[in-house]
Amino acid sequence: MEYVMKYFLSIASLALMFTMMSQTSEAPDEPRQITMFVNGVEYQPKIENIVLEPVVEIPEINLAELDCLALNIYHEARGETYQGKVAVANVTLNRVAHNKYPDSVCGVVRQGRHYVNWKGNTMPVKHKCQFSWYCDGRSDTVHEDRAWSQSQDLAFDVLMGWVDDNTHGATHYYNPDKADPYWAKQYAQTAQLGNHVFMSMVY
Repeated sequence: MEYVMKYFLSIASLALMFTMMSQTSEAPDEPRQITMFVNGVEYQPKIENIVLEPVVEIPEINLAELDCLALNIYHEARGETYQGKVAVANVTLNRVAHNKYPDSVCGVVRQGRHYVNWKGNTMPVKHKCQFSWYCDGRSDTVHEDRAWSQSQDLAFDVLMGWVDDNTHGATHYYNPDKADPYWAKQYAQTAQLGNHVFMSMVY
């Protein structure tokens, strides 16, 4: 998957930088030569022309958390624009960071009332959760491969910190053409993207 490739490319880039740094620090008075291959063609850049970027820490990605975030993007926003998908992802993470919500992505996505069915499985109570797709009584099985792949890639990018928060800290959103939630009069509006208004809890 694309997000896995991004992760390994990041690791490979760091490995290359460490190798180059070690080669230039062992014996600074001796000329060094690095051989690289670009599209199958051998290339030997001069050491003085190589610029080493500061090494940054790569966040550890929890695959279960990534899957929960991707599912929320997919079910909440697969028909929305890219910015709409980004907004849903950011609202999810803003709730994780807020002290009124669970401190994990999966906890936020699955927040609501639950019960144990006759099979012993924990199930959400219908229409008693934060994100409607999770407790609407319908199957949550993914059927659109392309949309699912896009949701996974975006979830990865957001968890890596590569995507800015286009909601400016929002914890809630709604479509005023379809809903009039009570909290819309209590929370502060932070953004409007398309037909959705984004708001943040003020406490």
